[in-house]
Amino acid sequence: MNQQSNIITVALGACAVLGAAGVVLWNYFYESRRRVMLQQEISRLDLTVNQLRAELEAARIRKAHSSRRSSPTRSLRSCRTVSNYDSEEDEFFDLSSGGEDEFDKDALSPVLDEALKALLEDVDVLLKTGTSETRREAYSKLTSYLSKHEPIAAILWRLAKCCHGLGSACAAMGHLEQKKEFILEGLDYAKRALDLDSNEAEAHKWYAVLTGAYGDYLGMKDKIEGGYVFKTHVEKAITLRPDDASLRHLVGRFKHEVANLSWIERKVAGTLFAEVPAATLPEAIEDFKAAHKLNPTPWKENSLYLAKCYIAMGKYADAVHWLDDAASIPVTSCEDELVELEVQNLLSNYSGYRKKTS
Repeated sequence: MNQQSNIITVALGACAVLGAAGVVLWNYFYESRRRVMLQQEISRLDLTVNQLRAELEAARIRKAHSSRRSSPTRSLRSCRTVSNYDSEEDEFFDLSSGGEDEFDKDALSPVLDEALKALLEDVDVLLKTGTSETRREAYSKLTSYLSKHEPIAAILWRLAKCCHGLGSACAAMGHLEQKKEFILEGLDYAKRALDLDSNEAEAHKWYAVLTGAYGDYLGMKDKIEGGYVFKTHVEKAITLRPDDASLRHLVGRFKHEVANLSWIERKVAGTLFAEVPAATLPEAIEDFKAAHKLNPTPWKENSLYLAKCYIAMGKYADAVHWLDDAASIPVTSCEDELVELEVQNLLSNYSGYRKKTS
């Protein structure tokens, strides 16, 4: 999984707004507020409809399953499957669509009954699609299951992932408070997943990602502390799954951000921790290139970050190579749309450095 979010803060003072201009402004902001409230209500209705559909589907699955011979349900803690992640903000500890994780279907069969296995596989397909609609559908299916069964790590970390994706979709539409609500909800799910299984790489990854996303709402001190939490959980996840492309990308994001810390940010970090982490842009490039090799499909945002590293190093021809690579990858999600905007903006500034081909 950077990008810019438009944040509009409207403050109407307690004092009277005088004159005809004040009346015009009041009408403008009142209508804007009404539009936002209407959009929020539509989003809530969408979730409700999808949840009703999910409950009907769950009932159908239970009926079909009851007609077959049931198999024992065993511990789900070691369950792993596809994990394609999402994001929108220009932060090292958040991430965007792309970066497919290893998917070991054989690991599912010993631990899941057939109905739950089918549910998780369905949810993984929905999340891999990466649209707002499929994320809502996945969210509804998972929350419906959770309302009727004991929580398990396999359900909880997927809910954390859903919340991150829905938060990204809200941000793309300018609904920043709704994004914050989803981020906090997702953090809770990821924490609960870790409480159930501290050796689940996906739980560590999504706790790290959501911690980073929440940093957008924090001051410098808390944000830096969140960066250390992010680093701890990504390192744990990568020890559990060293060949995961998404985790190598996250390590690269962390190093990119650390390498670009301002003087004041380093001073603040030095007052909080005994040792400020050291990282260089060439080290970040190594991780992004490793993620590029490990990922089975082209990855728009990873290429963007390679370009950003080269721009920071003053190697503009190399940067344009990766910007062209990013631009050639199709847009498949709302996060990709934001990445594409940044890619095109950078190309408008640096395309003159493109290497001439003979």
